[in-house]
Amino acid sequence: MNMARGGMVKGMVLLAVLFFPVTAPPLAAGRQCAEALKDSCLSCHGLARTCRELGRDTSYWRNTVARMARYAPSISEESQAALVSCLAKEKRAVKEICQQ
Repeated sequence: MNMARGGMVKGMVLLAVLFFPVTAPPLAAGRQCAEALKDSCLSCHGLARTCRELGRDTSYWRNTVARMARYAPSISEESQAALVSCLAKEKRAVKEICQQ
């Protein structure tokens, strides 16, 4: 494995660990949802990446969260569903964070 690919794999694992904490409770709606996203996204890859994708539908977020969850299999299906809902349906609260 070359160094670039090895670094990318390590980065993805780190992203998964930070984005999907093992003991994380399901995300709440509204402002709590936005705050949880802010904390999680900034610790991994920055909020701009998530903000660029706002407006995507539930299917997109379900696929994205499922892909990330492969790197953190300990995240519950309930937490995954809450995160998908947060990203797809709580756009107003999340947009407030993106505008800061």
